[in-house]
Amino acid sequence: MTVTNAPAAKLPLINSAAAAEYQLRREVAPRVLEAAAKAPVDAIVFFKRSDLPGIRTAVSSFRTIEQMPLGAARKTAAYNAISSIGNATIDANMPAIKGLLDSGQITSVDRLWSQSAVRVQGASLEAIKSLVGPNVKRIVLNDIISVPDMPNTFADPIRGAAAVTAAGAPETHPEDPNKFYMDWGTAKMGAPAAWAQGITGAGVVVGSIDTGVISDHSGLKGQYRGTNADGTVTHDYNMPNLVEKGATAPIDDVGQGTHTLGR
Repeated sequence: MTVTNAPAAKLPLINSAAAAEYQLRREVAPRVLEAAAKAPVDAIVFFKRSDLPGIRTAVSSFRTIEQMPLGAARKTAAYNAISSIGNATIDANMPAIKGLLDSGQITSVDRLWSQSAVRVQGASLEAIKSLVGPNVKRIVLNDIISVPDMPNTFADPIRGAAAVTAAGAPETHPEDPNKFYMDWGTAKMGAPAAWAQGITGAGVVVGSIDTGVISDHSGLKGQYRGTNADGTVTHDYNMPNLVEKGATAPIDDVGQGTHTLGR
């Protein structure tokens, strides 16, 4: 059956301005827009993974990497794949970033390849809006969290806590490496039960993301993975620089991070 003179289907009209506003609100965190309306901001732009041949190859390599035995070769392969994906994705979006940099709408840019992202500093509201598009996953503020001033109420708070809670008896010579110092936290987490099973933690690598660390502290230097047998140190791949731009060795200008690593 043929129907003639049928009324045209009614389609909703799409307002391009409304669509752009919707995309802006979906991709940019509200705090970025609020702050950028008042002054230039530092923001992190997360990109969607680009569909490029090199990236597809790197992604497919993870199946092979998962089957590799543990060791340096597997770590290197994983690093190469992740960095390849991140850097290729960033490179695909760098023309727009470079244009903003050249025009002064942002003052600097740092590559965060492990996240397929860039940090842009001094970004104007117009710059933020111009970055919105199909290749962007999310734009958030680069929050800087300050360490609050904390009063030191105990000369030796850990030993004080152990004595008060009686969680365990402190060793007579807690600095003796052949003895375990039993503070209340060690007992609380059930470490003695693990020791009783012969689990000492030997060979385990513990990482810390805090205010940094003083790696040559007398209580840590011997345990720092970057300390070589001859006493020299190798910081490459043993410390991420998260505290001070340009730092080539671990630093901690507050002491909190060093404290939490303990010994």
